[in-house]
Amino acid sequence: MRCTITGATGLLGRALCRRLLDAGHEVTALVRDEGRARSRVPDGVRFVVGDVRDRAAVESAVDGAEAVFHAAAWYKVGLGRAARPEAEATNVDGTRNVLEAACAAGARRIVYTSTVAIYGDTKGRFVTEDDEPVSPPATIYEETKRRAHYEVFVPLARAGAPVVALLPGVIYGPGDEGPVADALRMWLAGKLPTLPGGTMFCWSHVDDVAAAHVAAVDRAEDGAAYIVTGPAHTLVDAFRLAADTLGRPMPKVVLPPAILRVTAALLSPLSGRLPPAFDPESLRSTAGTTYLGRNDRARRSLGFDPRPLEEGFPPYVRDLAAETSG
Repeated sequence: MRCTITGATGLLGRALCRRLLDAGHEVTALVRDEGRARSRVPDGVRFVVGDVRDRAAVESAVDGAEAVFHAAAWYKVGLGRAARPEAEATNVDGTRNVLEAACAAGARRIVYTSTVAIYGDTKGRFVTEDDEPVSPPATIYEETKRRAHYEVFVPLARAGAPVVALLPGVIYGPGDEGPVADALRMWLAGKLPTLPGGTMFCWSHVDDVAAAHVAAVDRAEDGAAYIVTGPAHTLVDAFRLAADTLGRPMPKVVLPPAILRVTAALLSPLSGRLPPAFDPESLRSTAGTTYLGRNDRARRSLGFDPRPLEEGFPPYVRDLAAETSG
């Protein structure tokens, strides 16, 4: 099978490349920097240099593809309003470019990586694919991913296009460069004295999410969405597991959500001028928020079987510790 991947240099994209190559498929990746990609992406991937914001480059990358995986996304928190144009161009316009170009090229399956964050703070509820958003978006990332899902994916799905959406929660695994990994690195360096209390995510190992993406090519229903979230744990629970794994002390202070919300409001005029970790957007998105989804449909249809955090997280944390100490 001929496959095209966007976001191939990211955590999920790299895992997808490995899985597809190991299964004997041909893989093409749309990458912005071929030199950087060669140092990150497994050998055997063909590169097309370009950006999801460039329709011509996208059309070249998906030409002849039987399956297209759109995993590229802008994912940053705490940069202020100045980040909005890039976020919209990548997450909304870029998604439209990829999905529409793949449809026009005749791909038989187009798998779009959405996110359970499109529902916003779920207020402790475990949402399903049939639910509407629960809360207003807390970040530009959430806002633009929500728009991409409902303004691009949903209309194409209703029109009968061979598109499916997979909605993960927090993805972790080897090579992670996301905000959770950043927080863990700060803790390992002794620079994270506090954690937000009450914040809860669904945690998925990257290999489990990649397996669900590949399964979606043949097992998903056209136009369907599948929540591919792992088990739910608070951020404090995850750090406690990390501390137990490494025999290190936890951050000393757990901040109540009310304090974070008040602080975010007070710092609102300074948005975009503070370090990202202290930006009001970052504080709001961790002030007791929950991003929780039920994965029943993905279990039934895709064979999704996420491993427990107690199984996947310790090796991940040990790898981060070795990297930090090295």
